[in-house]
Formats: sequence, structure tokens, C-alpha cells
Amino acid sequence: MKKLRIKKVNVLKVAFVFATMYGILSAIVFAIIGIFGIAVAGDPMGAVLMILMPIFYAIGGFIGGLLMGWLYNLTSKWIGGIEVEVEEIEKFSE
Repeated sequence: MKKLRIKKVNVLKVAFVFATMYGILSAIVFAIIGIFGIAVAGDPMGAVLMILMPIFYAIGGFIGGLLMGWLYNLTSKWIGGIEVEVEEIEKFSE
């Protein structure tokens, strides 16, 4: 096995990954909350939450990803970064 170290990350790529993950996760969570709110309380705001909150979470995830990518690049200079072990595997044969 090889040991490799992540020296630097592309901050914008990290931000887009965070935005996508937060958007997907919040869409699932707020869909459940929205359906529950409409079914139980008869509250039409549940439908609005199902649409708006994933957008707000994706924006927050993007901003958080920018900050975390920047902080990773800053701190990895001081402490060396994350180390991972990798191994080469055979390609899946069809």
C-alpha cells in the first residue's frame, strides 16, 4: 500500500461538493418535514419549506465549503495535511 498526503485542495471544488451534499440532504429532510407539516398541521408553509430550505442549505454549504477548503489549505501547510493509504486494484471485468 502507498501512503499519500493531500497537500492542497481546490477550494471551489470543495465548496461545490459541500453545496451539493447540503442541498441533497436538506431536500430529503425538508421534504419529510414539509409533508409532515401539511398532513398533521394543515400548514401550507411546509410546501414553501420544501422548496426554499434546500436552496438556503446549499448556499450555506457552499460558503462553508469555501471556508473549510481555505482553512484546510492553511493548516495543511503547518501540520502536513491528511494522510491516506491507497492500493491499486484490478478493474472490474465485464
